[in-house]
Amino acid sequence: WTNIAFALQDGHFDNPDRLFASLPEHWRSSVAGSGDCKEWVPELYETSAALVNAARVYFGRRRERGDGRVDDVELPPWARGDPARFV
Repeated sequence: WTNIAFALQDGHFDNPDRLFASLPEHWRSSVAGSGDCKEWVPELYETSAALVNAARVYFGRRRERGDGRVDDVELPPWARGDPARFV
C-alpha cells in the first residue's frame, strides 16, 4: 500500500492534514455533514493492524489542529487506546 500511495502522490504521502488519523474526529466530521467524509474500509473492523503504524513510517505533521506527528490512528475513548478492543 505504501508504494501505491507514493505513486498516487508523485513520490510523497498526501498532505498530513488530509490523512486518516483520528476515528473520533472523522466520525464527528461525517455525522456533521461537513463534506469531509472518509471511506471507512472493512480493514478497520477486521484487523487492529490497520490502526497501528507498526513500521513507524513518517507521514508528516498536522498543521490544522496542531496535533503534531501523524502516527497511530486515534481511537474513541471507549477503546481505551487498544486497537484490538476497537475491532
